[in-house]
Amino acid sequence: MDSTYREIDEAAECDVNRLFWRLISRRKCRKTNQISEILHDNRQCKSPKDISNAFADFYAGVYTPTENAKFVSDFKAYVTKFVDRTLESCAKYNGILPGGEINIVEIETAIRNLKLQKAPGYDKLQNEHVRYSGSKLQTVILRIFNAVIRFGRIPLCWKHGLLIPLYKGNGKCKLAPENYRPISLLPILYKLFETVLKKRLVTSLKNDLFPNLQQQGFLNGLSCITAPFNFQETIYYLLELGCKLFVAFLDSSRVFDTVWHSGLIYKLFRLGINSKALQVISDCYSDITSAVYVNEHVSVPFKVQQGVRQGGVLSTFLYLVYINDLLNELELVGTANISNIHTSNPSFADDVVCIGTSPQKLQILLNCAYDYSLRWRFEFNPLKSVILCYKNELEHVFNLGDNDVNILTETRNLGILRTVDLSPSSDIQLSCRKGQNAYFAIAGTGTCLLNPLTVCSLYNKIVIPSVLYGCELWNGLKMKDITSLETFQHFIVKHIQGLSRRTRSDMCESMINLERLPVLVEKRKLTFLCKLCEMKAESLTKQIFIYRLYQFFGDTCRKQYGFIPDVINILSKSF
Repeated sequence: MDSTYREIDEAAECDVNRLFWRLISRRKCRKTNQISEILHDNRQCKSPKDISNAFADFYAGVYTPTENAKFVSDFKAYVTKFVDRTLESCAKYNGILPGGEINIVEIETAIRNLKLQKAPGYDKLQNEHVRYSGSKLQTVILRIFNAVIRFGRIPLCWKHGLLIPLYKGNGKCKLAPENYRPISLLPILYKLFETVLKKRLVTSLKNDLFPNLQQQGFLNGLSCITAPFNFQETIYYLLELGCKLFVAFLDSSRVFDTVWHSGLIYKLFRLGINSKALQVISDCYSDITSAVYVNEHVSVPFKVQQGVRQGGVLSTFLYLVYINDLLNELELVGTANISNIHTSNPSFADDVVCIGTSPQKLQILLNCAYDYSLRWRFEFNPLKSVILCYKNELEHVFNLGDNDVNILTETRNLGILRTVDLSPSSDIQLSCRKGQNAYFAIAGTGTCLLNPLTVCSLYNKIVIPSVLYGCELWNGLKMKDITSLETFQHFIVKHIQGLSRRTRSDMCESMINLERLPVLVEKRKLTFLCKLCEMKAESLTKQIFIYRLYQFFGDTCRKQYGFIPDVINILSKSF
């Protein structure tokens, strides 16, 4: 045991990341990944075979289209007929991908960028097999890919995937299959083909309406921080003008798993993707099957008749295509904007927010979203959707279809706690509690026997990122917020070094060379400022940043809140 701890200390000092984390995992008391029991259809399943087949039966239902009586059947008939005619036309066209045939450079680049040590599909081929195979296999792969494009069909073996159920966490019941997220393990050659195809499609796609600028998910240069930034600056701007605000956070029910395939092909065609590319994508989602792999047992296969495959390279792009028109339609009726910049619906993938300056205007947005879902055959969950009313306007009733939407004073969105008072205090307290949980989770590695500097390295790499997530948007920090952060870190550093709680806190931090958390918060804000400055001028986040910056210096009569005053205050400390 002592030798293992010495190895961990040496790996930490040498910064050999892979060895360091492997040794940590060996010592950490990790819970088993085995699923011991599942309750499905009022039946307890305990054997590996029964559990895997119970998951298979559940996911077979998820991936089978259901007929909601309110879905627009006439629209479905029109789209289905249109897609059938279009695909027939594509089959007769002897075309190629935009940009010509796939070339060997694209294959080499895609293979070089393969991530190693990833789980294989049912064929048991791993990325390493292809990565280190040499030029002869690359030539064979090139011929296969061009043949797939020429015939408009993918091999049948590419259509079968393995589903791995991953527990969602957050204290949800582990007996319920719906509390597990299905991740697809697909054949390596299929993922490689999707990589090449996606790059061609993204490069050739020229459409001013895609992606909608308010969409921040799965796009280069954007992140789960830029979406909250857009939201927060919009809220501050409108409140500074004296507006009352009504904000809806919409929750979609299994939206990735319920994408209507014919509707997706229809949208791709409308974006300008046709010919062989459209035919191949359609075939990628025709006659596909999956089986569940759990507890080292593979279930019976089942058909996948809707949804995009979570784990597929092309899946995020396809989902953005599917949801894009919703943002376009909301933008047409939304009025809660920053000047002439459309910001009434900041979104990240399927997390859509609607901002209204009156109850009536928010209800118009909700009606628009609901009508869109009926046409495109997915559902919003009114029980999990939430409305926040700023300026304490709580007596209104909002509907999503026939259901009322809950009005609350706080909700979590993209991991950040949103409150009607806009104070970061509650989010900071939650982050500190989350940090304590993360620290005591790694304490299971036997931290008392490790060098304190090694434990400090673990704290820096695991705990601090967890605590400071979203801190770029902690605006207007008060002394109690700074005290909460410092109290949290003082407790941790004393525990790391085995010191008394009465030990001087500033000495404890300096002894293991830890920076104060308020200082790290300011550094992260400056780093985010740098990213904002480097963004493309046409991006929505950059437009908001520039407008708010000009407003700060040009409109001195009105007090401004948000990111700009905070970062200006930080920069002024240097002078």
